Amino acid sequence: MLPMQDGARSIYITSESKHGNKNLRQPTHAYRLTSPAHVFAVFAAVTGLIIAMFTHTNPFETSSDRVSSRFREFELPGSIGSSTYLPHSDVKFTMVSASPARNNTPDTTAVVLNWSRLENVVLISALLCGPWLSSTIAQVLIWNNNPNITLGMKNFRGTGCSAKKLRIHNSPSNIYFRARFIACAEAQTPFCFIQDDDYLIRPEIIQNMHAFFTQSPSIPSLHLLPAHEHLLSRLRTINTVDGLITTSFAWLGHGTFLSRSVANDFLNLLLDLEVDEEALKMADNYFTILANRPKQEEIWFDHGIELGGGQPFTVGPEGDARNDRHITQALTYLSTLVAGNAASSSPYISRPNISHTDVNMAPCRLASCLVKSNIELLPDYQRSEVRIAEDMVPEAQRQWRALGQEQTQWYMQNSLSTIVDGRSETAFHSREGMRFFCKVSMHLPLF
Repeated sequence: MLPMQDGARSIYITSESKHGNKNLRQPTHAYRLTSPAHVFAVFAAVTGLIIAMFTHTNPFETSSDRVSSRFREFELPGSIGSSTYLPHSDVKFTMVSASPARNNTPDTTAVVLNWSRLENVVLISALLCGPWLSSTIAQVLIWNNNPNITLGMKNFRGTGCSAKKLRIHNSPSNIYFRARFIACAEAQTPFCFIQDDDYLIRPEIIQNMHAFFTQSPSIPSLHLLPAHEHLLSRLRTINTVDGLITTSFAWLGHGTFLSRSVANDFLNLLLDLEVDEEALKMADNYFTILANRPKQEEIWFDHGIELGGGQPFTVGPEGDARNDRHITQALTYLSTLVAGNAASSSPYISRPNISHTDVNMAPCRLASCLVKSNIELLPDYQRSEVRIAEDMVPEAQRQWRALGQEQTQWYMQNSLSTIVDGRSETAFHSREGMRFFCKVSMHLPLF
């Protein structure tokens, strides 16, 4: 937890009489040191306070100072309450626009789940409430999944979040990832931005995503992914031999835009399928699978900041096995729906889109733009064609092993985001050079 929460008070050393009148001069004999132990105790206390004043965890530092300090640490907006955004970088981009100014009325609800990383949630909420996102984020909803604590506005002092902007829901039980879809379905805005509590997304990245997403009505969701998860999503993209299923898996917690109507359609589909309580809690594992989309332009390389801390949800082989089990269960549901023509009655499930050309995209860091390319990032990669959809997981595991450590490491070190990360020490290297029809394009449509 951040300092100065839950009614904590700053400590001030003052001269005070027994009647409470401060700054009264006291007789010198009132503080007479009568033994070496007294001298040592006073010396230790004063020394400790002086040292603390010059350390990162200054006891006199307010919550807003602490948040602003963390922002500067991550090269984010410098201070709470300031609309100026001056990133610290050796390469500067200018925030430009090649299109007419859009309506600046905010139309997005940001949803953040809290479980065991409250300090992270406070930092994330400060960024989402900031003036740099005032034209995008209308409300920030903190869904507290931890029934052992009750959150209130006092926990978010110093974040710059007003009671109007910040909404807190204390859930009576932990309903896991289902919570974010319920929160989005009940939002007062047409769009939602959701993220986990161990990740920080830069404001201009959120703006870039928002602009692209709101200008692409055919896209149900838009996902930011770190390079290793981006690779897994590419490997977990399949076509069935009968041509009825073309789907992909992508996580949501690194930052995802979706519409309120899509959240409603997804929840209604889960109810129609009569999935059990565990499946409802693990809703993330079903979201992109049941949409039956290859996620061509819908997964982006990110510039995210890992915050860590707290208790992670997926740990070790047991957590991976649980995820794989629910992904496979989602594929079974999708196969059943498609085989029985029930998919046509659900607005959530797309018709199959057989395409073997992958397009990669990344938002610009420090600027309003995005980069797009059809350069192959994997040697001789072709999307998996499987006999049954449930083969997705073992087929992805087979391809991962076939790639080997060298090629997977190369993919993670040469993501498309290195072109637009504003850092002079990074560069994008294509695996096999440019081929005919390969292209890299920069888009400046956005704000």
